[in-house]
Amino acid sequence: MDLETAPPASAIASYQLRFTGDGGVYFGVWMVNLLLMVVTLGLFTPFARRRNVKYFYAHSDIAGSPLEFTGGLRRMFLGYLMFFGLYLAYSIASHTEQNVVAVTLALAWMVLSPWLWASAVRFRTVSTRWRGIRGEFQASWRETYAASAPMLLFAGVAGAGGMAAGLLDLPRPAPHWIGLGVLAFLAVSLWVLVRQEYNYARLRVLRTSFGGHSGRWQVPFGALLKITALAVAFFLAIVAVIAGLVATAAAVAGGGMAMFGKGKEAIVLMIIVGTFGSFLAFYLAAGPALAWREARKFALVWNNTALGTAARFSSNLRSGAFVKLRIRNMLLTMVTMGFWRPFAITSEYAMKLDSVTLHVEGGLDQLVGQMLQRQPGTVGDAVADAIGFDMVG
Repeated sequence: MDLETAPPASAIASYQLRFTGDGGVYFGVWMVNLLLMVVTLGLFTPFARRRNVKYFYAHSDIAGSPLEFTGGLRRMFLGYLMFFGLYLAYSIASHTEQNVVAVTLALAWMVLSPWLWASAVRFRTVSTRWRGIRGEFQASWRETYAASAPMLLFAGVAGAGGMAAGLLDLPRPAPHWIGLGVLAFLAVSLWVLVRQEYNYARLRVLRTSFGGHSGRWQVPFGALLKITALAVAFFLAIVAVIAGLVATAAAVAGGGMAMFGKGKEAIVLMIIVGTFGSFLAFYLAAGPALAWREARKFALVWNNTALGTAARFSSNLRSGAFVKLRIRNMLLTMVTMGFWRPFAITSEYAMKLDSVTLHVEGGLDQLVGQMLQRQPGTVGDAVADAIGFDMVG
């Protein structure tokens, strides 16, 4: 379709998003970032993040036009210093056993985290432009903290419960009660994490607008929770398969201890191999499960997200293909000792972006014209930039 030719007002034009970047080119960006971060002891981190964002934005083609990132480096560096300062202060207090200071900083971090999240989203949104149209994030602090309720309540209850148990010196429960308690805690934690993720994603879409068109969100929470539960089951199934293979290999080799010989050296070697094997098994099991969840969530969100009433999105991302790509990237990253990482990032980003299609009612030129007329002026831009920070997390 000719992008310059607008369809009839009643027609719906579709434009597939494209990633025009290249893994080899991004490898150069990634290597320079890595070397400079090492040389500067991490101080180059905000510069590296800005270079990364600008690269991916410039190669994200939407209906023939790329995205633009206009975020100022000063705000990104200030956000990095804020994050690093809080982390450094907490680490010093913890290692020097200044418990009161450490607890105070932890509470401050918990209370400030919604504000920091909203500030980062505001900065990133207002720094995003397409065809001269700037984004806005208009969530109030009340809405932000309301969306953060699951995380704040859970952290508060868990912290208060831990302190009460320590002060009251309660007797140690029976082993089976401990096991049930751990399972219950993990289940509640999982629900809280998913609910918090859902609340933030929903708030981000609903309170983001481009050219006066606000986002629309139709993703049900139950669908995201179901995807997460299936991903956990997928992870446990992979762990069981890996454990079975390891046990079979040990039996074939003549038993666990027999493989390592006898004596203290054999025990130490067995512990080292066991620890490394556990981490490797977790890595190999978690990667495909997380990739499956990521792909299913991506398709779920983009198939239920729209911009006003004139534009909507759809995604045909296949979870099986994305899992295969993730497994391939994991193996190549291990073989190359991490140097495959930039190729992994670009290939996964390309698969996701290429799966998205923008559907515009009445034609793209008509929509762009409306958005340019409705977007706020430079005063709103300056105000949003003044209260936004890019946090390094």
